Amino acid sequence: MGSPKYCFCGGDVLPAEVDNRWREKFGKPIYQGYGATETCGRISLTPMGESPLQEARGGGHASPEGHARDDMMDKGGNEVKTLLFGTLFLALVIVAPIPTMAGVNVQVNISLPPPIVFAAPPEVIVIPETYVYAVPDLDVDIFFYNGWWWRPWEGRWYRSRHYGSGWVYYQRVPSFYRGIPSGWRNDYRDHRWGGHPWNSQRIPEKQLRRNWSSWEKGRHWEKQNTWGVQGLKPRTQSQQSSRAVKPQSQAKPQPRQGKPEKGKVEKQGRK
Repeated sequence: MGSPKYCFCGGDVLPAEVDNRWREKFGKPIYQGYGATETCGRISLTPMGESPLQEARGGGHASPEGHARDDMMDKGGNEVKTLLFGTLFLALVIVAPIPTMAGVNVQVNISLPPPIVFAAPPEVIVIPETYVYAVPDLDVDIFFYNGWWWRPWEGRWYRSRHYGSGWVYYQRVPSFYRGIPSGWRNDYRDHRWGGHPWNSQRIPEKQLRRNWSSWEKGRHWEKQNTWGVQGLKPRTQSQQSSRAVKPQSQAKPQPRQGKPEKGKVEKQGRK
């Protein structure tokens, strides 16, 4: 420890015993740092046993620590001034943007839906007249659209890149849901859609993940026997909007689901 000239401490008051042991072993004082940690770090450095007020009045210059302090200011004054200026500037940069973020709520504790345990990756069906896919073998609604898995739970909507976990709160009802009739499960069980025979096709999750984008761009299901519905005439946009429904908030999850957990609101731009 022959090369260091100064030692600084901060975060809390240094015990006198530690300071005495340090001086006895290395012969150098420890400068106690003081400052508001959350904003600007250290704003004063004072040898142990003295106060910043005493230093400002010159009461400490007769001590060995005072000579060391003078030496530090003579030789390294520019560095210390630069350090203090940089610290204050950083504090302004951190604090100043706060008012501009006042209108954006980026962290709100909202209960997330429990994960769903699947014995194997789920198979899905495509909802006729849409490019929305649904998992038909669950008692809760799980949809796939535009590369995301979607799920309503307790009156809110969530989405994830994985079908069983990682759900993130979504701040509004997804637009695709306007074209999903509330009775689509009954239609699936009855093999009927809009009064026409419906020969639904079960799609493995892996195949869906690989092809969903190209299917939509190429209008695959319209060309593939109109979604498997015999005699179907695709609805107009106005007809699709008239069949809008609300999320099934009262649906109960399966017994094998895990416990809910707390999470953050997904960041979304303001309108």
